[in-house]
Formats: sequence, C-alpha cells, structure tokens
Amino acid sequence: MQTRMPVRPLPGQVLATPSPAVITAIQLPEMAAALAALAYVLISYGRLAETFLPIPLIAFATGGLALLLTAIIGNLMRAATSRSGVILILLTIWLIICTPFSEWVGGSVRLLKDHWFKSIALFFLIAGNIVTLRLYRWFTSVVAASVVLILLALKLRGVSQAGRLELDLGTLNNPNDLAAHLLIGLPFLLLIIDVKTLKSIWGWIALALTGGLIVMVLNTGSRAGLITLFALLTYRFLRGSIAVKVILMLVAVIGLMTAPFFVSPESMERYMSLFGQVSSDAATSRQVEFAQDSTEARQRLLQESLIAILQHPVFGIGPGMFQVYLADKTKAEGERAHWAQTHNSFTQMASEAGILSGILYLLLVFRALKNGRTVWKVASKVDGHKQLAASGEALVTAVISFVAAASFGNYAYMMYVPMLAGCGEALCRIAEKEFGILPANQTWAGASSSVNTPARIGLKPA
Repeated sequence: MQTRMPVRPLPGQVLATPSPAVITAIQLPEMAAALAALAYVLISYGRLAETFLPIPLIAFATGGLALLLTAIIGNLMRAATSRSGVILILLTIWLIICTPFSEWVGGSVRLLKDHWFKSIALFFLIAGNIVTLRLYRWFTSVVAASVVLILLALKLRGVSQAGRLELDLGTLNNPNDLAAHLLIGLPFLLLIIDVKTLKSIWGWIALALTGGLIVMVLNTGSRAGLITLFALLTYRFLRGSIAVKVILMLVAVIGLMTAPFFVSPESMERYMSLFGQVSSDAATSRQVEFAQDSTEARQRLLQESLIAILQHPVFGIGPGMFQVYLADKTKAEGERAHWAQTHNSFTQMASEAGILSGILYLLLVFRALKNGRTVWKVASKVDGHKQLAASGEALVTAVISFVAAASFGNYAYMMYVPMLAGCGEALCRIAEKEFGILPANQTWAGASSSVNTPARIGLKPA
C-alpha cells in the first residue's frame, strides 16, 4: 500500500490543524454574487453574445450586476488585496498613465474601455467570489461548458476559408485566435476526465468532446495552435502516470495515422511546412506559400516590437497602438504602410506600455502558474483531495497553453491572464481553508479587516 506523505508547511507558512468541516454553505448575497460571476464567465468565454444570445449589452449588464453584488458584500477588497490583485491594479494604473503618451490617445482609451477593463473584471469576480471548492468546481464546469458552446457554434456556424476552419462572425473569426481560445479552455475539459475518470459517463463524454475539440483545432490550420497543442500534451505526458503515458502515445500514433481523414488537405500542408516537408511547387494549394510568408512576417514583427521596446522603454507607444506605430514607421521609410500586430503578447504589452508593464504582465502569469502548482503539490499529498489537486494541475496546464499560444498571438489585453490569475488566487484561498495552511502574519480574508471573515459567510475557521 502506498504511504501518503504528511502535509508540510510551505516556505513562509505555518501549518494549522486541518478542518474537516470545509465550507460548503454560504449566505444568499454571497451565492447571488457567485452565480452572477459564473454567468459572466459563461457569456464571456462562451462568446454567447456573438453566437446564441445576441442580446445587446448582455455581457455589460451581467458583469455590472456581478461586480455590484461583489462590491456590496465586500469581496472586491478580498480580490484587490491578493498578490495578483495588487499586481493587476498596478498594471492597470500604469496602462492609464501610458495612455496620454500614446501614438493615438483615442485608440488607447477605446482599447482600455472595450477590452482591458472587461478582462480585469473577470479577475475580481473569480478571486472575490469563488471561495469554496464546490464553487470552484462550478466555475471549471462553466469554462468547460463555454468550450462546448464554441464547439457547437463551430458545428452550426463554422466555415472553411481556403481550407481553414473559423467562425463566420464575432471575435473568433480568425483561425489562430479560435485555436488558442479552445486550447486555453481545454484543460478545464480534461479536468472532468481527471476527476470523474472513465468509470463515469461524464468522463467518456468529456473524452469525446476533447477528441472533437482537437479535430476542430487541427482544422483551423493554425501552426501556433499545433505548437500549443503539442506543448499541452507534452506537459501532460511528462507529468502523467505510466498509464497516462501509454494512452497518450497510443492516441498520438492513432492521430497521426487518421489525421488525413479528418483534417483538410490545406491544413495538413500548413503543418507539414513547419518541418519543411512540402515545397510551394509541390503543394496543392497556396497555403504553403501563405505559411512561409507568415513566418517571415512574424519574424520581422518580432524584431520591430523589440525595437519599439528599446526606443520607448518607459511609456511605450500606447496601449493597442503597435499597428499605428508600424504603419507610420514603414510609411516614413518609403514603404507601403504596414498595418500589423506584434503576434507576441509579451512583446505586445512591453512595446505598447513600456518595460514595466511587460514585467508586471509576466508576474501575473508567473503567479497563476505558481499558485496552481502550489495547490497541486500540497493537495496531492493528502488523501481525499483529488479534486483540489486536479484543479491545481489543470490551472498549470492552462497557463502553459496560454504561454504557448500567446507567444504567437495578440492576447495581451484579452481575458486570459486576468482569468487565470483569478483562478490561482481562488484556489490558494480554498487550499488554505482545506488544509489549514495559512500565510504567516496574514488572515484568511486578506490584509484588510473590512472584508468578509470566514464566520460571516458561514465558514468554520481551521
């Protein structure tokens, strides 16, 4: 029989007596805020306003209600005083400071209003309201359901442009963005398999949906998506048991053998171009030519973004203004104005808002990764906490997927980093109550005494 290791306190932490009476019941206002937050996650990640519920301002109304309820019960302060919350607030303040120095002030203001503020709302709603493992399970289920909604929308409204799958409407009409969105959400679908296992019908349903998702991603023809999928599966392979390794190897072999039957020829040629296996002359479509041109363009854009960082290290060129900067620069050099994004989220943030913003952005990503790994490591050493350990590992996998996708895409101001950072803070707070692992010189509720205490929301202190 395998012996379980006792829980050991983390560096800078003290170990309290675990409490078996972990919180499951919370008062009505807290539950209402949590449900409103989950509704906003479903609408945002599932792109409901663009697909199945095209109701004007539905996301704004739902998010506004959720934030209002969160503020009324005092949970905004809980999120704001977390480490990720402090970093996120500092980053937001710095983005606002950089805006007057933008290449186009009005454009930067519009980007912050239409994208960034909506994205950071997810952090405060998740970190502030997801306070129990039960609520976190609901949250991950909502993200998984959002991914399924995207798959359903693709089945109903998906179109093939030059052999590449995309949605014919909304913000996911770019195959690369579509692949990234699905792959960042995939770990939350895999979480169902990890927890329910294939002994449950839900495990088999999640497995079938995972297979469908991978086929959809491969049909986007996104080489960045292929690299992200490879990074995700490689991590799962390295961290998995012998059985998981065997299953993944079998899936990989079967996938390679059957891919030509499920993936469009144009997408296959794009993937083969990564390995130099198809030349433009031998290709049956222009996708190889497009792929080669895309590679050269991305290399140049990366160089231009690094130059912008060196030339504008403090305030950058303005949030969301790399396209304007590049168009003006190429036009001044006597070339045709080149309107393009950086195609790298990390240099996007640093070039548009200075090196400080790039550092803060990386810190947020690192905090999400560290929090997920901490919860996974601690929970995996205690019997009866499989769900919590699996949730931590799923978060780590999601962060890895994001880093891979963000290295080739423009997602700096989108929801992904605030959402993952919020997941990390929520999981850590839940783990602290589950195991009695309390940060030294800090209460469960955070640095502020004005936020809800465990007793106030129906919790029993450890």
